[in-house]
Amino acid sequence: MIDVEEQIIDAIKQELLPLKVLIVTDNDDVPSRFPCVYIAEMDSSNDEKFLTSSRIDTYDKVMYQIYVYSNRLNKPKEQCKEIMSVIDRTMKLLGFCRKTKQPLGALNKYVKFAYVMRYSGEVSALAKYDDNGKTKNYIFNK
Repeated sequence: MIDVEEQIIDAIKQELLPLKVLIVTDNDDVPSRFPCVYIAEMDSSNDEKFLTSSRIDTYDKVMYQIYVYSNRLNKPKEQCKEIMSVIDRTMKLLGFCRKTKQPLGALNKYVKFAYVMRYSGEVSALAKYDDNGKTKNYIFNK
């Protein structure tokens, strides 16, 4: 298994700093403030033809699901769209391809509007690069 979750979350957090968005992962508690983004790795699979003779992964397919929530009373959909555009740009720069973007509407009295997006990419354990002292995996999309 090739783990790129921290790499993805760090990149999204950095880009969303100016918008003051709370980032929640599946390891965190329920969000305490809005706007909020929830990021979860939904799938990670390997292809047998890319395993080494020692059965070590060299290449994985990964999928991430990202929810964007707003509780703004005035134009919550627009707030979600602004946040989503930053996430979409960041994920594409990382090498992911967006598979879906779906409005969920108002979910309850606290969430005035929400969207879900799903991204897929292919990660190499062999192709890595250095980013200010951090080693990161290359992510590809088809």
